[in-house]
Amino acid sequence: MHKFETVGVISKTVLAPFVQPKDRWQDWLHHPFYYGLYYDIGKKMQPRGIAEIGVRFGYSALSMILGSGCDPDFVGFDGEFYETSNDIATASIGSATKGSCIISKVDTNKVDSLQVPEGFMADIIHVDGDHEVPGLLHDLSLVLPLANERSIIIVDDTSHFPLLAQPTDDFAESNGWKVDTYDSLRGTKVLYRD
Repeated sequence: MHKFETVGVISKTVLAPFVQPKDRWQDWLHHPFYYGLYYDIGKKMQPRGIAEIGVRFGYSALSMILGSGCDPDFVGFDGEFYETSNDIATASIGSATKGSCIISKVDTNKVDSLQVPEGFMADIIHVDGDHEVPGLLHDLSLVLPLANERSIIIVDDTSHFPLLAQPTDDFAESNGWKVDTYDSLRGTKVLYRD
């Protein structure tokens, strides 16, 4: 399993063309141990496929794609609960990869499975959707069928929403995954298999 680290602040360099004006001054955008961590994950994982619950404007996916230097397929799911963002994310992510880019507007709490292209598997799965324990656990169960043997599952905001940390660890253990915890801006857990 790779150990990931930050490459520093990327919001003013490789991520800059994609940053929305309303986000330019957000602390999380410019923190050295946030999107720089996702960039390193992309670089080390070299994904063929990325899946994400909670896409918003696509900054996490973009960081991983740009870090990878390759052209993974991307499948995202976002209910647009905060703002209309899926069209912007589709355009941004689509311009960063020659792979396919599909973002579906879906409330993951209301589905029993995720609709993905036939045969799609994700080497990187990012879960940043529901920040309530039942919703997180449901999101994690939805993404398990997308995982292959080398996949990692990233769970964001596990210190920002501390009630998510232990259930994430318990879910991993009960499904045969291991967990590394990263002291990022809002807490990041990476689930993986040996």
